[in-house]
Formats: sequence, structure tokens, C-alpha cells
Amino acid sequence: MGAAKRYRTNGTKLFWVLSDQGVVSLGNFVTQLMLARHLGLKQLGVYAILYELTLFLNSMQASMVLFPLIIRGAVADQQRMSRLAGRALVLTVVLVPVIGSGALAVGSLIEGIVVGLWAMVAMTMFQIQETLRRALIAHIRYRSAVWGDAVSYLGQATIVCILASRGKLTLVSAFQAFALTSFLGAVVQTLQVRPQMAPVGEAITFARRNWDFSRWVLYGNLTSLFTGSVFFWNLAFWWGKDQVGVAQGLINVDRLANPLMLAFGSVIVPTVARARIHRGLFGAKRLFNASMITGFSLLTIIFVIPIIWPAQVLHAFYPGNAQNYLQHTVVLQLLTVFTLLLFVKEMSGSFLNAIEQPKLSFAAQVCYACAMVFIGMPLTALYGLKGMAIGATISALLHVIINTWLIRSLDYKRTAISPPPAGAGVLISD
Repeated sequence: MGAAKRYRTNGTKLFWVLSDQGVVSLGNFVTQLMLARHLGLKQLGVYAILYELTLFLNSMQASMVLFPLIIRGAVADQQRMSRLAGRALVLTVVLVPVIGSGALAVGSLIEGIVVGLWAMVAMTMFQIQETLRRALIAHIRYRSAVWGDAVSYLGQATIVCILASRGKLTLVSAFQAFALTSFLGAVVQTLQVRPQMAPVGEAITFARRNWDFSRWVLYGNLTSLFTGSVFFWNLAFWWGKDQVGVAQGLINVDRLANPLMLAFGSVIVPTVARARIHRGLFGAKRLFNASMITGFSLLTIIFVIPIIWPAQVLHAFYPGNAQNYLQHTVVLQLLTVFTLLLFVKEMSGSFLNAIEQPKLSFAAQVCYACAMVFIGMPLTALYGLKGMAIGATISALLHVIINTWLIRSLDYKRTAISPPPAGAGVLISD
């Protein structure tokens, strides 16, 4: 392939990657913005607690289902991918009573059983759609994934906007919108992936065969309970649900950069897994370093704006209720720095998982969780939102330093990290 043709091909792939992640992020961004503008601070605080909880529960499903699907699917042909996707879907449904009960229980406890029930339904439908989406992403099929994602994420944003304009936006109606649009998106992506449904026993066998490395991702994700949900519960305990709502509103500002963060984050695992097979550990590291530098540079340019002009940005985001956030401009600046560090630590952790070194990633995540518990939570209790932002930033910086050291240490143990067999299939993309 000539250089010009190769650049055109890579440019086309990059366009579809950014288009898909742009659709996902735009839908999420508009949804979060509407909720922050139209729910009271207390209701927004309840939503933030449930949102962080579902992120944690989704990470449980991701570690046991999506991570093996992406790693194995990245080197599988289309027929084998259909079979892998079928196993992953069955396993997702099998896990619903275990994972879904968490959302049901917490939602019922803090806001009532109706909210808890719809939070569970919305989370389950999201996991089903995300499983199909990841099957497409494993083969870099972003051009296909974007259509189902548009139905799901732009659909939910549209419904939430309509509900808000009619004064009918509540926690229940929001979760109902999430569930409906995730279901419709899953229908579209089912037609694209064409999963071959497997017996329950076969799906469980698939999970067992990948347990040796997926369990370390699971253990690492378990630590996110302390860096996400418990961290917000700690803020709510000492300072009230209103302050959690303020935190959610401030975090929404930095989510404007999610298209880039998600684009780089979702691509890194399958591309590094494939590069490791064809170019070895050195080639995989070169690809990772190039992606990291590019992503970090672009995010820094974006984040200069809220760091220099936080008040103006808050007025633009919340023209009707900016007074809820203007006294927290320093917190916004700190959270912006934290988000930049978050990108680096998540990317480097994904690299370690992609080269099947999840034990190293887990060790770093444990250090991060400990820092959040022993530094971040006391600072939050003492100083509220500002203490939370300072503690989170210190913890993320520690995580970045540890991940950097671990990745550099791979040079001294390269012979122990051999690539997996390359005969599982050929990567295809559309």
C-alpha cells in the first residue's frame, strides 16, 4: 500500500472513530447538562450517586465479559466474533441478578423502589447494547457502530430535552429514557453483529477460560467502588446531597472533552493487542506512546479554557442557575487538572491490560484507591468540594507515576511477556 493511500485509509478510520465517540459523548453531554439544569441540587445529587454506582457495576460486567470479548475478538474472524458476541450476551444476562440487584437496592434505599427498579432496567439495557458495541469496536468497525450509538445516545438526549421542555423530567423518566434508547440501539447493533447465541454452559466456560487474566481486571475494577461511589457517598455524608449535585455540575464541564478521551480509550486495547501480536512489545509500546502524546496534547489545549476562564465557562453551561456553581471556580480548575491526569492513568492502565499484564494494572489501582481513601476522603470531610478535588488530583498523580514506572519496567522483563498465538483469525474492519 502506498503512503498516500495508507494515510487516506488511516484518516478515514480516524474520522469514524471520532464520529462514533462524538455521537456517544454529545448524547451523554446533553443529557447530563439537561439533568443539571432542570433537576434540583438534591435530586441531581441522588442521580450522581446512582450514576457513579452504575459505572462501578458496569465495570464489573466489563471485566468479566467485555474485556475477554475485546482481547479475543481483536484477533478473531467474523464468524468467530459472532460466536464470541453470543457468549458475551448470554453471560451478561446471567449476571443481571447479581449486578442488577446493586442498582435496585441502592436506588430503593435512597429514593424509592420505582427509581431503583428503573435504574436497574436502564443499566441492564446499557450493558446489553455495550456488549454488542464492543464486538464491533474489537474489529475497529466504528462506521457500523455509529448508527446504533446514534439511536441510543442521541435518542436519549432528545427524549430528555423533550421531557425537560415539558416540565416532566424526573429521575424515573430519565432512567426510562435511558432504558428505551439503549434497547433500540441494541436492536440496530444486533443486526450488524449477528451474534450466535450460545448455551449458558458454553458462556460460563468462556468466562472460566479467561478467568486467569480477567479476574485481575475485576479485582482492579472493584477498587473503583472506593474511588467512585464511596467517594461521593463520603461527600454526601459530611456535606449533604446538594454538594454532590454541585460536584456533578462541575464535572459536566470537563465531560465536554469526552469525545477525545473515549476515542483514545476505546481504541487503545484492541489496537495494542493486535500490535503486540504483529510487532511485539516494543511495537505495542511505540503505538501506545504515540497515542498518549497525541491525546494528552489535544486535551491540554481544550482544558486551557476552563482553567483560565472558569466563571465564564460556568455561565455558558448554566445560564439559568450559574449561581449554584460560581463560588466553586477553584474546584473546577482542580477537577480539570484531575481529568487530564485521569486520561493518562486510564490510558496507561488499559495498555497494561491489553498486553495481558492485569496484575500490574491491579497493583497500581490498589495504590490509587488507598490514596483516595486515606488522603482524598479525609480532605473531603474537612474541606468539602475543594478537599475532594485536591485529594482526587493527588491520588491520580500518584497513579500516573506508578503506571509510568510499571510500563518502563517492562523493558527488563520483555522475555516474560510473549505475544499470544496469532492464529485465532484475521482482523477485519468496514
